Amino acid sequence: MNKTLTALCLIGIALSSCDKTNSTPEDASGTEKTNAGVTSQDTSNAVSIPIAEQAELLDIRYAVKPGDVFHYKMSAVSSMEEDTLRLETRTTQFYTKKVKSVRSDGSIELTLRYDSMMVASSMKNLKNPAQMRERKFNSTNPEDKKNPEFANYMVLIGEDVTMLVSPKGVIEEISGFTPIYNKIVGDKKDSVPADQRDMIIERLKAEMYAIPLQQEFITYPDSIPDSTRSWSKTFSIPLAGTFAANSTIIYTVRDIKKIRDRNVIEIGSRVNSVVTNPKVENQQLSAKLNSNKVTGSGRILLDAQKGYTILKNQNLTQFIDATLTDKQSKQEMRRVQKQSSSVAIELLR
Repeated sequence: MNKTLTALCLIGIALSSCDKTNSTPEDASGTEKTNAGVTSQDTSNAVSIPIAEQAELLDIRYAVKPGDVFHYKMSAVSSMEEDTLRLETRTTQFYTKKVKSVRSDGSIELTLRYDSMMVASSMKNLKNPAQMRERKFNSTNPEDKKNPEFANYMVLIGEDVTMLVSPKGVIEEISGFTPIYNKIVGDKKDSVPADQRDMIIERLKAEMYAIPLQQEFITYPDSIPDSTRSWSKTFSIPLAGTFAANSTIIYTVRDIKKIRDRNVIEIGSRVNSVVTNPKVENQQLSAKLNSNKVTGSGRILLDAQKGYTILKNQNLTQFIDATLTDKQSKQEMRRVQKQSSSVAIELLR
């Protein structure tokens, strides 16, 4: 179970990680560009819309239109510390979304393409920094493009997949993976069993698309928020992939501002987590959660008319103190683990 605990945390780090530095042309100016040329300075100096006029803008929905094109940069840094081990992963992803149609149920059909990607991961012994392993990948680097070690990243670059997103900002379906799959398996595609093919595609869909790209969206309210201008969403997500827990994200509209020709909604978020089962066991091991703490907060800027994300910053920290017991030998082992992650999403143009 201790191996499972660590392994699941490593997976979580890999899925949500990004680097805030890059050398791609899209971000060469170092300015937060959007469709309307809005910058962070514009946001801080903008004038708030009168409260009486804000109410009609609180029916927040993802309502982009056919023909809309969005260029995003997603950046994050994730780390995990346990005993003397520190793992850190950074990734930067530039991607383009093109809206194709609005379906009869209101869902948005769009294509998504990764334009470039950078990944940097490291493993460090905190007691001996010299014992460190690093791995770096940049899809714009000619040498990395030819390196077989990075083939599973390169097959994603430049390939369109199709997504369906609900008006509430939930990615409901992703398709069009056959060209990517064919590049992964090459001339062996006809010999791969169907169940193995499905497993490869589903893992690719979840790890490289559904999970990271859902972070672009907030959970939109089911109805117009009340006088508190807040709403929440609760998810059942096991703590460290082991202990049953309910995590709640609470969103609050802080302000609505006029920035040039657009209305921008500023939303704050915070995370609460409650463990519902602090003891778990299997045939070999039992685990008891001694203490834990989860804290998280964020700031989001949305376009008030169409509901798309202009800017999003999210931070999350988890601390876990658990005792693992080998049922056969009765030997106990204490595991203390700290995870942290930060995600930044910017609309470039």
